[in-house]
Amino acid sequence: MNDIRIGRALKLEGLENARNKVTIGFKADAVTKIQLAKEANECGLTLSEYIDYRLSQRNDDSFVNSIKEVIVPDPKTLADLAIAQRMYQNAINKVKFYENDFLQNAFRKYQGQSIKIEKDGTIQEVVINSLEDTYIAILSTLKLK
Repeated sequence: MNDIRIGRALKLEGLENARNKVTIGFKADAVTKIQLAKEANECGLTLSEYIDYRLSQRNDDSFVNSIKEVIVPDPKTLADLAIAQRMYQNAINKVKFYENDFLQNAFRKYQGQSIKIEKDGTIQEVVINSLEDTYIAILSTLKLK
C-alpha cells in the first residue's frame, strides 16, 4: 500500500488488520469543537464517541436529526415526564409510609400463621401471606365508632 502524504508521511501499513480503534488527530477551530461538543452532549455521547459515529455516518446527512428525535424529547414530552416523575415519587412515598418497619416486622412475625379477624360482623380466618394480609389483620383490630 502506498503512503498518503499530507504534511508528513503517514504509516498506514497494518491498519487494514487493526482490531482496535486507532487514534485520529486533527486540528479544528475552537467554535467547531464547541459546536461538536454541544451536539455530542445533546445526543448523550462523549465528543470522541460522537465524532467517531459522525465519521462512520459521513454519507448520511440525516444522522443528527434522527438521533436528536430519539434522545431529545420535545418540551411537551419533558413536561409530561416531569409530571410522571412527581406522580411516581408520590406513589413511592405512600408505599414507604404504609410498608413501614412495624408492618414488615409484623408480617415476618406472623407469616404463614392463621389469624381470626372480625369483618362485617363475622369472624373470618386470614392466613398471613403478604404485607396486605398483615395490614388487613391490623386494621381489623381497630374499632371505629
